[in-house]
Amino acid sequence: MIRKLLCSLFLLILSCISNDLRAAETDCKPVQIAEATPCVKDRLKPLRDAKIYKETTTVTDHGDGVRTVTFVFDPKCLQDPTPCHMASRNVTVSVNCTAGTATCL
Repeated sequence: MIRKLLCSLFLLILSCISNDLRAAETDCKPVQIAEATPCVKDRLKPLRDAKIYKETTTVTDHGDGVRTVTFVFDPKCLQDPTPCHMASRNVTVSVNCTAGTATCL
């Protein structure tokens, strides 16, 4: 009787942990996690402060709890009648949604 009760309790705990991990992945906010990471802040700040770039962000879901976030900075002058010859810049980050961490690439 006690063995069955302990086994049931153990399975219930495992189920709860599994549900929490799945919830963390589905509730993941990869852009916010990335932007809160020091190496990303250091790379984004000068590009945003320059005010000469149009910023776009893409998120790629790899299906395993990991997402790649790419911040792309295209020079605004590329849309001018006489386009400038400035290069686009990007910041790429790997976000682990289960752990809530990010790593600069």
